[in-house]
Amino acid sequence: VPMKLLLRASQSLAVLFVAAPVLADPLPTDSPPGAAPAPAAADAAPSTSPAEKTGGDEERTAKNALYLEGLGPALFYSINYERMFGDFSGRIGFGYLSVSASSSSGSSGASASAAFIAVPLEVTYLGIGSTRNMLELGVGATIFKVGAGGSAFNAVSKTSASASTTVGMPNAIGGYRFQPADGGFVFRAGIWPVF
Repeated sequence: VPMKLLLRASQSLAVLFVAAPVLADPLPTDSPPGAAPAPAAADAAPSTSPAEKTGGDEERTAKNALYLEGLGPALFYSINYERMFGDFSGRIGFGYLSVSASSSSGSSGASASAAFIAVPLEVTYLGIGSTRNMLELGVGATIFKVGAGGSAFNAVSKTSASASTTVGMPNAIGGYRFQPADGGFVFRAGIWPVF
């Protein structure tokens, strides 16, 4: 199965999209190897492509996406995997951000750090429109885990404290998606409100 390496834009960032189309096996023939194919009957109807049979729509062969998204439901960035199931798609992502700061003066000082983990989950309906141009509607939630800690010290003692919390925040998706059925550049434009 050949692999295609493709680019995808998602919320103003270039991202990576990988798709592996599924190819059908060739039809067996009754002719011996090396023989010329039998001529077609004169009254046979001309063949039509799958795109002509479905009014310009093709059957989707590129169903998987792996991409980097910025300023989406994960707030900063996330690495995502998306899979299409007919008119629906589901995705899961992961984002991580860590910051720290410290200061010292003489025999005293302080340090602080914070870590932020985001896991966006999303289900999208893509059945309104054609195979390439579609309205994208969906719902999702992002699970955030935030942890912070700090410490202060002087010549006599050291004090430290830390805390963490986990929270889920629902979101909605509404917008336009251009996505070729056999893979290629994907363009998405819309809004992702986080509640």
